[in-house]
Amino acid sequence: MQIIVLRGLFYNWKQPIYMDFDTTISKDIVFKAINKAHASGYNVVACVSDMSGENYGLWNKLNVSIENPADITKEVFLFADTPHLLKLLQNWFVYKGFLLDDNVYVDKSLISVLIELDSNELKVCHKLNKQHFEVVGAVRRQYIKLVVQLFQSTTAKALELYKLVNDENIISNLSAFIVSVNDWSDFMLHQQLLQLLKCGYGLYEVEQNKCLNDVFRIVKTMHSP
Repeated sequence: MQIIVLRGLFYNWKQPIYMDFDTTISKDIVFKAINKAHASGYNVVACVSDMSGENYGLWNKLNVSIENPADITKEVFLFADTPHLLKLLQNWFVYKGFLLDDNVYVDKSLISVLIELDSNELKVCHKLNKQHFEVVGAVRRQYIKLVVQLFQSTTAKALELYKLVNDENIISNLSAFIVSVNDWSDFMLHQQLLQLLKCGYGLYEVEQNKCLNDVFRIVKTMHSP
């Protein structure tokens, strides 16, 4: 089933405007939806979708960011769904790990040791356990809650506290990676007025831009070993 939903940027409002079965969302369908929304008085500024093969193909046809078919003076920006990006990040982190810039390697191995060490009654990472690595089957991979818990700042702090290996660079590199992912997920998934990275974009623009740039730099250079 395919659904297109309009939602407000500044108001908690959603409205389904398209639904169909056994079809893919095409460029024509997207343009018709934008035009109809515009005709009804709604200014469409962005589209969000997950990174399925069908949607990725649609992005290519739309040249990633597109001109607004209802008003060529305004652009419509395309964004990947943040929870889906986090799930993909977790899958690769758990199964393969990543090679980052300067040939820095990060993976789950130290966190696995941390979970074993932190399994007593008094836990530092009370939300972290073995099920975060038991990513078996499509259903388990849909648990965004587990992904967010894995890349929490408390995990990074626990790694620095326990010092599981003698090489401090390994610890600091993994910790910095986790903190960057945590900050980015806080920024993209939450809206809390008084929180530095959980409020709307622009309230703390310097810090928010740094968060985005840090993750952009990581993603741009990282690859599977």
